[in-house]
Amino acid sequence: MRSQEYRNQPLFLRNQFSNASPGVFEMPMIVDQGELDPGPVELIGYDHIKAEDAENKGKYVHFFLDDYKFEALWKDPLPRLSKLAQYKGVLSPQFSAYIEMPYPLQLYNTFRSRWVGAWLQHHGLRVIPTVYWGLPQTYWYCFDGVVEGSVVAVSMIGVRREQDFFMQGYLEMVKRLGPRAVICYGEPFPEMEGTRMPWVIPVDYAATNRLGLETGDKAAIRRMMREEQAYLKRVSGMVVAYRQMGYGSAGGGNQRKGMPKDHRVQNKQVDDVVKKLKLNKNQRRELHDLIHGMDYNYQDILKLAKEWFGL
Repeated sequence: MRSQEYRNQPLFLRNQFSNASPGVFEMPMIVDQGELDPGPVELIGYDHIKAEDAENKGKYVHFFLDDYKFEALWKDPLPRLSKLAQYKGVLSPQFSAYIEMPYPLQLYNTFRSRWVGAWLQHHGLRVIPTVYWGLPQTYWYCFDGVVEGSVVAVSMIGVRREQDFFMQGYLEMVKRLGPRAVICYGEPFPEMEGTRMPWVIPVDYAATNRLGLETGDKAAIRRMMREEQAYLKRVSGMVVAYRQMGYGSAGGGNQRKGMPKDHRVQNKQVDDVVKKLKLNKNQRRELHDLIHGMDYNYQDILKLAKEWFGL
């Protein structure tokens, strides 16, 4: 291939879309495609899709995964199109934008999210934009490329212990975009709902990932905890960096209500759960070992114990 041919390739220039959002960054626009169908929203991870998947064709594909699992969709999207097209729609990919990344890389990954979403729309798929943010300076661009009043998606994975940090960006999104509905991957915070807030559509993490919690699948629960803890390590690092950079406390400077400050407090919380659920000595030891190093509060421990022991 000659140099002139290479530099004019669409996948090199990435300038196919004439409806770029206003502003200096010219983010590709993911247009609003109307109301959602009645009934619950179900998701399937991009890493679980397959050809001729009739069982899951009524679901939306999500990309709340490690980037390497969907990097090919950015590099060469066309061969992946037919497999994605069989589903009800897709949420635009959430390419990582951790605050320890250089600022231009965070911006670039937001552009990639919008570009892939716009490209899939151009090829006939229903696309719901995934919105995510970092430090306040990302608000300059992280809401670009999304139509005001449209349906959007957010992920709750890894943010529950930094509620104030998450809600700061969420409220900014609501102010700037005014979405009419928010697909929420994971349990939403109570503050996300109310008379002046958009309609929140929660999607259960465990059910989406087939973790089998309803049947007391202990291996599945362990897997969920490992995945969440690995994600939390990265998110916690971001928030610590945020605080150290002089922006104040992203989480309000305090631990989440009920979060144990030392092992004695957590042991007391375990004892309270054991008493409430009438667990025996062996079950107490098993529960203690299960949450070791997880920094769960009382409600977390209680919920986990009920799932773990099938109560």
